[in-house]
Amino acid sequence: MPGMDEAYRALETHFGYKEFRPGQKELIGAILSGRDVVAVMPTGAGKSLCYQIPAAVTEGLTIVVSPLISLMGDQVRSLKEAGIRGSYLNSSLNPRQQAIVLERALAGWYDLMYVAPERLQDPTFIAFARKAKIPLVAVDEAHCISEWGQDFRPAYRRIADFAQMLPERPVMAGFTATATAKVERDIVERLGLADPLVVHTGFDRPNLSFIVREATPAARLSYMGRLLAQHRRESGIIYCRTRKRTDEVAEALRREGWRCGSYHAGMAPDERLFAQQAFVSDDMPIIVATNAFGMGIDKSNVRFVINDGLPLTLEEYYQEAGRAGRDGKLHPALERRRHPPCPFPDRPDRTAGRSLGAGVPAADTGAGAASRRDDRLCAEHDLPEEADPALFRGCGRASRELRELLRLRAEARRASGCPHILLWQGREKRGL
Repeated sequence: MPGMDEAYRALETHFGYKEFRPGQKELIGAILSGRDVVAVMPTGAGKSLCYQIPAAVTEGLTIVVSPLISLMGDQVRSLKEAGIRGSYLNSSLNPRQQAIVLERALAGWYDLMYVAPERLQDPTFIAFARKAKIPLVAVDEAHCISEWGQDFRPAYRRIADFAQMLPERPVMAGFTATATAKVERDIVERLGLADPLVVHTGFDRPNLSFIVREATPAARLSYMGRLLAQHRRESGIIYCRTRKRTDEVAEALRREGWRCGSYHAGMAPDERLFAQQAFVSDDMPIIVATNAFGMGIDKSNVRFVINDGLPLTLEEYYQEAGRAGRDGKLHPALERRRHPPCPFPDRPDRTAGRSLGAGVPAADTGAGAASRRDDRLCAEHDLPEEADPALFRGCGRASRELRELLRLRAEARRASGCPHILLWQGREKRGL
């Protein structure tokens, strides 16, 4: 059984580092010792390395369950560049190509294989897996297993069944950037984890901050243009809540001379793939998209995120916001938010107010202990429906943002329309 000495050698050999980031050593050590794990680590904290290192040093084939087949090719290319023998199996391969991949996997060609969760229910793949030696099943974007998560995907619920079909139960590992207590419990229960090591490295992204600004509907596109003008030749994402709005914003920006693409589920697969690849390769610096875009995108130089419309939950907001600043540099990532006028009737715990109030805790900007205390307070998701902004008097930036959000929430309840909220991550520049 390989240990941490082999892990450190693999870290330096394949990735060029001598030390692990916070949380990585503990997770890798647990996996190598045969213990299940759950990792809640912010975007850019190195979650993938926590299963790639064990795959590189452990005999057999690590299975990585990933929800996005469009990214698997890029992930495997990155692994091969690092000297790790990666593979993927998805519908982009024809039947003959899939058969070759499985044959080579049984022959020991690969250390790691990416598959979609639906693949685990395929009889051919199950038959293959029963013959293969599988020491680890790593579940990426594990929040997709929970109906309380923003990206619920039913096939994730069958992952534990797949593991039970194997001759020897593999180590099970779940990874996500954000999870509420309910989602975390779902991950543990639905994956059938046995006494897992649960590691939280915190939600703090010191290079990001979250600033609230109000803007009328007429001013939104103008405001976007002014921000983009301050960050020419920089890469960014603009999130919209609907396909129609996505197309409208993209077209308006193109008319103003900005090179930007669109991405949403209503587009043809080849159009989405072209837009994604152009954005990742920096051929097209700006992409306007629905929340169908971004999960798993490995692009370190995203300098801003604008959100034109309020995500339904804190988790969705944090996932989208966290796509800026993966390289650790200071990134002005702007998020423009639309404040909903009423609660969600089918989900009592996901009211408009709590979505707003809880959206601030992720904004621990490193500005001081008071800000971090405010963040932890709000992150419990227990903001009262009629919370008094005066309750949050801390000197940190997060408390100021929270008071503003609570004020706007109350205003939205009185108004017939929807005030618009602007959240911007990064250092504010003059002139906006």
